[in-house]
Amino acid sequence: KEAKQGSSSIRIQDVTEGAMAKILDYAYTGCLFKTEPDQIQDVMSAARLLQVDFVFCKTAEYMKDHLDVSNCADVFMYADMMGDLTLQEASGRYMAARV
Repeated sequence: KEAKQGSSSIRIQDVTEGAMAKILDYAYTGCLFKTEPDQIQDVMSAARLLQVDFVFCKTAEYMKDHLDVSNCADVFMYADMMGDLTLQEASGRYMAARV
């Protein structure tokens, strides 16, 4: 949406405030600071939308490193939705190894 004239802020649809803050932190500092586990998907989605590839890859790596029985199916479906074949394959292998 367009900002109203004189407005000091704009809203980027489908990007949470927390996710945008993480991406801006990265843009200004070159560092991706610790992200809470419940924010990872939001940050990954925002990074994909805003085409911030480094952040997208780092969040995917985090998700791969934190696969477990309670989240592997969700990660698999999310990776499919995001078009991340590497994450999808990793979560698929994780599930297959536990069947």
